[in-house]
Amino acid sequence: MCGTIGPDLMAVLNGGRSPSAVGNQPEYDLETSGVCCRCAADDGWCVITISGDADWEILRHTLGSPAWMEEARFATPGTRREHAAELQAALETWTRGIAAPEVLRRLQADGLAAAVVEDARDLRHDPHLLARGFFTTARHPLFGETTLDASPIRLSRQPAAWYRLSPALGADNEYVFGEILGLSPADMARCETEEIIG
Repeated sequence: MCGTIGPDLMAVLNGGRSPSAVGNQPEYDLETSGVCCRCAADDGWCVITISGDADWEILRHTLGSPAWMEEARFATPGTRREHAAELQAALETWTRGIAAPEVLRRLQADGLAAAVVEDARDLRHDPHLLARGFFTTARHPLFGETTLDASPIRLSRQPAAWYRLSPALGADNEYVFGEILGLSPADMARCETEEIIG
């Protein structure tokens, strides 16, 4: 879960603000946690983050100095934060005309922080994740060889390991109903016949 709550963790560490429920409108902005902008393809998205006025000037250059970047509401980090939704909409006038990988290439070429939003298929083939050993494989009793996320915990002296997959439905019935609850084999058979247990 740490990978999904990073902005809230940073907010608490840097300002003491406790996170609150925000529904589908998270309080993200360009200079705190980045904004996620729609790109040219139907499912193309790119996250863009800047840090202060120096990055704002680089972004202005990258975008070709559009007139909206000169507006007073975008003049300082504070005003950009106050107008985060409007800033995201303005950025999307640029990103919507370009495929996400090209948005990423242009921004990173100028030294700005950006990332393409990847789906599960993209992530499975991501060169960085593969090089970091992010994935592991295991044999599932129903689905055969399955790719799973490896443990994100990296210990210096003891590698984290998978001990077993989650059990299939009913895989532990004998242990739970027989050993723990003390049902006899006949009682268990009756419960299975009557579909009380599966």
